[in-house]
Amino acid sequence: MRLALGLNKGFTLIELLLVIAIMGILFSSATPFYSRFLHQNSVSATAFSLSSYLRRAQFNAMMSINNSSWGVAYQSSKIVLFQGASYASRNSAFDEVFAVSPSVNISGLTEVVFQRKTGLPQTTPTITISSIGTTKVIVINSQGVVELQ
Repeated sequence: MRLALGLNKGFTLIELLLVIAIMGILFSSATPFYSRFLHQNSVSATAFSLSSYLRRAQFNAMMSINNSSWGVAYQSSKIVLFQGASYASRNSAFDEVFAVSPSVNISGLTEVVFQRKTGLPQTTPTITISSIGTTKVIVINSQGVVELQ
């Protein structure tokens, strides 16, 4: 009798198929939520990095580091902190680059340069960072205040 009871341990094929089906349903319903989370995270990380680069460029310009203006540019899926009066005439030895995820779109920014000593920006753009269903906005006012909204 003991031997017969020991043989009944385990799962039947129907039970295994049922568990696999439930796992498949849970996985397929969780995928869109995970995808949205990844897009939100990419937008937040890009917005934080861009606002940090803008603040650093302004600080470097106000402190007159290397006796120069500093700026931030967006060029082909990368954000560049640079030294110089413009991105085209910059000293590339001082470039710091942040790669932007291909799923993230940045509009309203080509180049922002902060004047040496005053830290005032030459332009006051409103920068929009977006991905599927998520948007962040960075505003730079005429006094050089960088605000992440």
